[in-house]
Amino acid sequence: MGAWDGAAVRRRSGGVGGRRYRWPEIAEHQGVALTAETRYLDLIAGSDRWGRPSDGGLDAHETAALARVLSRFTTSPEQVYFCLWEGFGLPATRARENRPTRVRTPHRAYRLLAGPVSAASILPTPVPWRCASLWWPRDQSWLVATDIDGYLTYLGASHAAIRAVLADPALDAVAVRPETPLDPSYG
Repeated sequence: MGAWDGAAVRRRSGGVGGRRYRWPEIAEHQGVALTAETRYLDLIAGSDRWGRPSDGGLDAHETAALARVLSRFTTSPEQVYFCLWEGFGLPATRARENRPTRVRTPHRAYRLLAGPVSAASILPTPVPWRCASLWWPRDQSWLVATDIDGYLTYLGASHAAIRAVLADPALDAVAVRPETPLDPSYG
């Protein structure tokens, strides 16, 4: 496996009337310079007009777009692993409570599911504002990570995959580096 680059996909915010805004659109209106280090709360500067991005992950459309791009950068698009946070309380995760498919990290527990990358936006059922917290193909050519308490979904992948994600018009993505600060939703 070669060197990886990083990208962050920004979740759209939900504003007044249910309209969803991309971060560059908000930055232009607010007169704020948008960089990889810009935090959402600094971007909106206390305004209620823009709402907040959803906690829990990319929406189904953003997830499907990311999966579509990433499917071209793996030799195993039909063999992808998905970790769904137990805290979502979804029936598909509760049904697996006593099975050995539990994955733990220091502050979270997940249920491990597998399927094609195209299932990313519908696992375990299509939920508009949730995606798997972690997902990666069997060949480990990339990794998607979403913390439920943040506004960004992070991707580690090859240079070519990152360039493709950054260029996709369906995604609001920005290049990040290991030292780029996280953007938690709790301030």
